[in-house]
Amino acid sequence: MMKMKKRNVVLVIACLVTWCFSACGTEKEEPSDFNTEAEMTEGDEDLETGTEDPLNHYYNRGLYIKDGYTYRQLADGLYRRQAGSEDWEFLCEIPMNYGRGLACFGDRLYFAGYQEKTDTQGNEWNNTVYYYDTDTGEYGELLSSDILVGTLDVYDGCLYIQTYVSEGGYLQYEGYRLDENGGIEEELDPEAENFLCRDQNEYRKEEYEYIQEFNTGRLTDTSMVYEWKREVIPIPSCARLLDGKALLRQQKNEGESHFILRDTATGEETVLFDASDVLAVMKEGDNYLSGAVYMTYDENAIYYYDYSGLETDTPQIIRIDLDDWSYDTIAEGEILNETEGFRINQVDGEYFYHGEQMYLLEEE
Repeated sequence: MMKMKKRNVVLVIACLVTWCFSACGTEKEEPSDFNTEAEMTEGDEDLETGTEDPLNHYYNRGLYIKDGYTYRQLADGLYRRQAGSEDWEFLCEIPMNYGRGLACFGDRLYFAGYQEKTDTQGNEWNNTVYYYDTDTGEYGELLSSDILVGTLDVYDGCLYIQTYVSEGGYLQYEGYRLDENGGIEEELDPEAENFLCRDQNEYRKEEYEYIQEFNTGRLTDTSMVYEWKREVIPIPSCARLLDGKALLRQQKNEGESHFILRDTATGEETVLFDASDVLAVMKEGDNYLSGAVYMTYDENAIYYYDYSGLETDTPQIIRIDLDDWSYDTIAEGEILNETEGFRINQVDGEYFYHGEQMYLLEEE
């Protein structure tokens, strides 16, 4: 294990977002309402899954912690590691070509993979959602789609996936209600008023049409750009993390956006702040971060892969303590750029994962 080097900074990296709580003619509510104990209870209680590990969040996608095991989706299939061990057990050989994501319902994990035999378009995109039963070890196909991305999650008993309408087109959500055994009970109507991602589907289609018109020079009205509200992270993942709330952004001007918290059950919205960008949504505290890094977090720290090197001009994996904002170097060197999965950065409490590399974390 590489020894961590302790440092302190006054302003933790240039990636921390600048808060702006006021706008001309608009009085915004303080974001403290967003962090009340009533709204931010620890863990998600669910009749099917029990208390979920707080590390099962969007930025750790492709990793899922359950019953003392860490499950990981890698390029050739699904693996798991028991807590306290450094050995990985290969569970099933299912290749994954683009994107990653592990979701859970009861004893079943869900993930996207690739089947050559069903790749009718020859584009080599993921095209199948698989399940793996953590109790029996059984696995198989759940559903197929031509062009799947890795984004999939389970929220309120429903599995949500994202697909491209056509290659190079636009993304759309599909939803499936799951039965008590984790199978598909019914496909949800994406046009229904109560479909969780209906607004995002409409936005994606309108944006695509807008771009087509813009590229042809026929576009005369650009005002719609300031009306759109788009998800910061996928709506199902955000609602699962924030107890039914979703963080949206609405463009204010060329440099800033309004960031809005929406209750997905009631539709009620609260403007939280204005900022240039937000790339990380965390359950506890006023933590919204931005920057050109690949990051994840746990309850104690933020971890990110700095591919250019903050001070040393060499790639680094940095751990930022959420209490005092000091930071450590977990690993550094060109070896960090050599893994094909350098965009994959995950943490499970014992190890930090960078692609297929793993680094033991020091105990607090």
